Formats: sequence, C-alpha cells, structure tokens
Amino acid sequence: MGDKNIKIHRAIFLLSLLKANNSEPIIGRTKLEKLLFLIRNDILDDTPFKEGYYFFEPYKYGPFTGEVLDDVLLMEDFGYLKKEKSGENPVYKITQQGIDKVNQIYQNLPKNIYKQLTEIDGKIETLKKEKNKLSLRNLLTYVYQRYPSYTINSEIRHKVLTY
Repeated sequence: MGDKNIKIHRAIFLLSLLKANNSEPIIGRTKLEKLLFLIRNDILDDTPFKEGYYFFEPYKYGPFTGEVLDDVLLMEDFGYLKKEKSGENPVYKITQQGIDKVNQIYQNLPKNIYKQLTEIDGKIETLKKEKNKLSLRNLLTYVYQRYPSYTINSEIRHKVLTY
C-alpha cells in the first residue's frame, strides 16, 4: 500500500497533547518540552511516527529541542494554539481552530493510520492525565530518573535527583 509515503508532521503530536484531557492547558515551556519528550520515548518509540519527530538532546535542564518552540510559534501563527501568561510561565492551550484542524487531518487519513494515531492519542491522554498534574520538579525527577543519559549536561541534575 502507499501508506508508507504518508508523513505525519510532528506538530500533530503537539496539538494532540494540547487537545488531550479536555484541552487542559500546559503551564510552562519546560513542562511542555518534557511531556513531548515522554511522548517520543514512551509512546512513539516503537512506531513509524518516531521518525521525523522532535530530536531531543541532553541540555541544561535535561532533554531539549528548539524544534518545539519553532512549532509552537508556527501553530500560534496558524491560530491552532495560543500562548498566554500565568505569572512568569507561558500557558499553552489549543484553540477550537486547532481542534478542528486535528479532526480534519485525522478524517482524511487511511483507516490503518487513523487507527494507529487514535491509539497513540489514547496513550497521550493517559500520559497528560498522569504527568501534567505533577509539579515541574516532580516531572523533572521522573524524567531524570527514567532517562539519565539525557541529564549529562544538566545544570540542575544534582538538585533534581537529590529531591
């Protein structure tokens, strides 16, 4: 079948994360980064969608990629998400236009790809329910303990791991 030629842009997973759990907002860029990292390593690892997904590297606060910010800005320009402020932290929310776009993309996919993505969305839903409610420190501790190879350049590793 020609399904091997279908490319799913990584931003669909950003929008799916924001749509999950009744479109619950995500507070803070670091939390958004870590949740997308967990999607890559815990959910997409054994799927064809891992190819072309965000490429994370060990950085100052653990796994990081500038590609997330690029996609946030792009999706914001398209009107699919909005970024608000809550104190010092940005708050990321999907818009109705973003929800409609995800639904439109899914409806136009071949059935087998649609089925795979809806299964992945179920896992993203669970991940967001469990991890978005954690404090940033607890989320970092979870990520640092689970993926120590991504903490080698961290400036806060000692603080996080001795918490």
